[in-house]
This record gives sequence, C-alpha cells and structure tokens, in this order.
Amino acid sequence: MRALIVDDEKHVREGIKLLADWEGNEITEIYEASNGEDAIKIIRSLNPEIIFSDMKMPKMDGTQLLKWMDEHYCAGKTIVVTGYDDYHYMRKAMHYGSSDYLLKPIDPEMLNDTLIRVVNEWKAEEMERINKLSKNQLINKMKPAYRDQKLTQIINNVPVDKFVWEEFRLTKAAAYTIGLLQVSNIAVEQFGGDKDITFFTLLNIINEQLSKKSGGIAFRYITSKGEIVLLLKKNKKESLIIAKEIQINIQQLLGLTCTIAIGIEVNSAVQLSLSYQHAKSMIMNRNVLRNNQEKIVINNDEIEIKSLMDYGSSIKIAIQTGEMDAFHSLIGQIQTDFIQKKQLCLRQLFHLENEYQMLSARWYKEFNIPFSLPTDLEERIQSFIDKEDVFQLEAYKDRKKREIALL
Repeated sequence: MRALIVDDEKHVREGIKLLADWEGNEITEIYEASNGEDAIKIIRSLNPEIIFSDMKMPKMDGTQLLKWMDEHYCAGKTIVVTGYDDYHYMRKAMHYGSSDYLLKPIDPEMLNDTLIRVVNEWKAEEMERINKLSKNQLINKMKPAYRDQKLTQIINNVPVDKFVWEEFRLTKAAAYTIGLLQVSNIAVEQFGGDKDITFFTLLNIINEQLSKKSGGIAFRYITSKGEIVLLLKKNKKESLIIAKEIQINIQQLLGLTCTIAIGIEVNSAVQLSLSYQHAKSMIMNRNVLRNNQEKIVINNDEIEIKSLMDYGSSIKIAIQTGEMDAFHSLIGQIQTDFIQKKQLCLRQLFHLENEYQMLSARWYKEFNIPFSLPTDLEERIQSFIDKEDVFQLEAYKDRKKREIALL
C-alpha cells in the first residue's frame, strides 16, 4: 500500500513518517507534498490508498484538496491533520468524506489507532469494489451467452417468456426477416484461431449497425456451428438494405467478404423458423465458385445433389491398380460431372465430403489400417473458403490427392 502526507510544514511530515507504524499496516511506500496542487499530481500518478492532509496550506488548502478528491478520487481514505480545533474545518472534512482527523501536536497512540482503523476500512471497501467488479464482469460475460441461448430458442420455436421479446426490443414489429451469415475459417484465423473473439467482434460490428437503424439484433446461433443470425424487425426490402450496409462495414473494418442470405418476410414469432430455414437453404445452395456474384442472397434455385457412391466401382478399380494416375483421371471425371455451368454449392460439398469419409473408412477397414472418422466435416469444407468467400477447388482437390496417395 501507499501513503501520502500533505502538509506545508516539513517537521509535521517528518513527525508522521517517524511515528506511524507503516510496516504493521502493510504500507511500503510513503510520499510527501507541501500543498494540494502537488498532492493532486502524486495522487494522479501513484494512486495512494491513505492520505494525511493538513487543512491550511498555500496554493490549494485541505478543503479544496478534499473537494477534488471527493469528485475525482473516491478510492483513497483521508485523515485530516490540523492544528486548529475548529468545528468549521471538521465539518468541511466530514462533508468531503474524510475518514477521521488528528489534532496537532500529534499523539502517537492516536495516530496509530486511527491509521489501523482507516487501513481496515480501505481494505473492506477494496474487497467490496473487487467483488462488485468481478460480479459485473461475470454478468457482462454471461450476457452474450444468455442472448444467444434465448434467441436461438426463438428461432427453434421453443416457447420463451414474453419479457424476453421486450428485453431485446423485438416487440411491436409489423414484419420480421431473418438474415444468415456463415463465419468462415479464414475469419477465425484472422483472430488467431479464437472463435469466441471472432464472433464477439463480428457481432459488435453488426449489432452497432442494427442499433443505429433500430433494426433488430444479431446473435450466435448455437444450434449450428459457425452461424450468425440477424433477427431483423424489418420487411424484406428494408432488411436487404441493412444487410448490404453490414456487409460493407465488415469489409471496411476487417477486410472480409461475407455472404448474407435473407429469408422470407414473416409477421409473427412462430414463423421465424420458416424465415431461417429459407435463408439456410439459400446459403447451402449458393454457388461458391464465383467471385463476382452478389453476396447478398435473396433467391436461388434448388440444385440436384449428386452422389459419390455412383463411382464406387471406378474407385475400387483405381485403388486396386495402386497408381495415382488412375485417381487423377477419376477425379477429373467426378469434377466434370459434379460441376456443370461452373456451379458448385455448399450442400453438394458437404454431401461429397461426408460420402468421401465413408468410402475412406471402408477402405481403411478393408486394409486393417487404424482410422477415425472426422466429426468436423463442415469445418473441413469451410477451411477452403477464402477472404472473398470463394471455395478454393484446386486446393481442395490437391488435399484429396495427398490423402489418396497416403492410402
């Protein structure tokens, strides 16, 4: 702990330094000032816990110092030291929160009794401040988790109390529209691989924009990994404008291009899941090979999903040859069949990756090679989506070729 002695008389400062039991009260640093102005400089730079202050001093007296501390530094405890047994000074000292006062000449026993009591008061108040800060930090930490849980329940048609709608200011809307943004692995990598910080940053950007427009609220959709849902209190046309502004903000602040799908417009809470499912369908069916396509998706066609299992016999022959050239030819054929008109959607990629892992497991098992099926298929695909939100097909093929060559 630190102590500051403020008095224009040096012998008084020396007397307090000599008489006080600093070590017994865990005070290791003692500073001095001859007036209130110098005291304020020390308080601002060193934050002493205990301050002894004279009342009559040049430049700035004790009353002015106590007033300043009452307004700017309430964490310190003050002991007034005065040679005047004057009610006027004592009243001022008490008014501005002084803990106690000592009369000159200072009695050593009175000094140390007062110091012990004031130090204990400071410790008790500091513990209360720490507990309050910890409690507030915990509450602030839990707020996003609470928000994400409650709003996810709303999207999933789980009944919630009406005060939840009021708490998040979602009532009294003529229309609701769901926007959906998928957080790519490249975004997470930009934040050192920390998903929580990535979501925290993106949600701050998005919710700040929504707050300006009174447009709704964004949250982390905990049912599905890597999704941010925008619950918009707007019709579809207005939601489209807000989504474009959010997209521009993310691009300018983080250098990331993100695709946002806008679901159908609904007019009640129980229909929000329909709007979400529509937005999800558009995200999954969007073409991930094109860089110049519109990144705000409002409509697309359902795409026929092809199966890797149709190539089972060709894959078996390629494996039996034991030559990578056979697989290169087969991969080229699969690419030609799967990608028509330069169209490839996420739904097809997830389906392809899932079947690929199943086929791999079958062959590993046949050759008695230890294996474990990955559980992060979605992340495996997302890892090949770049900052422009485009799937890197050639990199994905190269990865598969290396895996097959290892087998």
